[in-house]
Amino acid sequence: MAPEAAPLRVLMILESGYPVRGGGGAESQLRTLARELRRRGQRVTIVTPRVANAPQARVERVEGIPVVRLPSPRVRGLARLVLWCRFIAFLQRRGRRYHAWHAHIAHWLAAIACAMGDRLDRPVLVKVSGWWELERGVLAPDAGLLARKARDALRGACWTQAISRRIAAELARHDFPAARVVALPNAVDTRRFMHARREASDEAPLQAIFVGRLVAEKGLSTLFEAIAAAFGNSRQLQLRVVGNGPLEAALRAQAAALGIADAVEFLGHREDIWDPEFTDKEGRKNSPEVAKQFQQHVLGGILWALGLAPGSAALAK
Repeated sequence: MAPEAAPLRVLMILESGYPVRGGGGAESQLRTLARELRRRGQRVTIVTPRVANAPQARVERVEGIPVVRLPSPRVRGLARLVLWCRFIAFLQRRGRRYHAWHAHIAHWLAAIACAMGDRLDRPVLVKVSGWWELERGVLAPDAGLLARKARDALRGACWTQAISRRIAAELARHDFPAARVVALPNAVDTRRFMHARREASDEAPLQAIFVGRLVAEKGLSTLFEAIAAAFGNSRQLQLRVVGNGPLEAALRAQAAALGIADAVEFLGHREDIWDPEFTDKEGRKNSPEVAKQFQQHVLGGILWALGLAPGSAALAK
């Protein structure tokens, strides 16, 4: 009998707190992937900055997964420089322990990881999610000289995950090598909806759910307008909004003004959104297969992009 393969070791890099109060898309994606990798017997370590809205312990386990938080002084200008230096030192000391590095936000730490990955001979996957990175981050059109240098480093990633074809096209305009850009959807397995019921009535409305921060870039205002235009006050659709943020009051007011307040339910922040036992206020359970299929769909693509699928040459590194 062939010996079992040694577990893979993956370093997850997040330029945000973890876990962070109020949640966030990148944080949720990291959590889902890390938990599923651990469930499959692989080893994951998460490295983040130490930020005010997240736990402050330098090193701890969260849901059994090691989290390393790099401290920096809360002094404008100095904090970023100290964080960068500590991250470089961390990779220099410990980076070779991992088979691959996965950066979940295409920003400064991801750029440093790309540069250090080349130096330490480690594959790096960088995920680009969209609006913030492309318009406000180092990929922004009006980015300064240092940001342009970071962009050059990001182009050197072994793989860049674009969560949509539109983002893949944007990366092409930024001269990212097309052969190393993977268009991999973020947290959606459309097979789950192939047999969904198409008809709706006031007595049996369609069920929809939004999960995310209540901020302008998520486009909830447009979604509310579309619901009002398509369904009016017929109550043929029920939208549950999971998350919180600065626009909650404005969105509640907009729903009321559009006449769809009864069709939109604000559930606030939920820690258990991907758990099989997640329930809404009326006690109706989501299918346990939702989380399972989502995890398997996304995880398989991530492992392939990292070059960590069985037989991959990257494992020799």
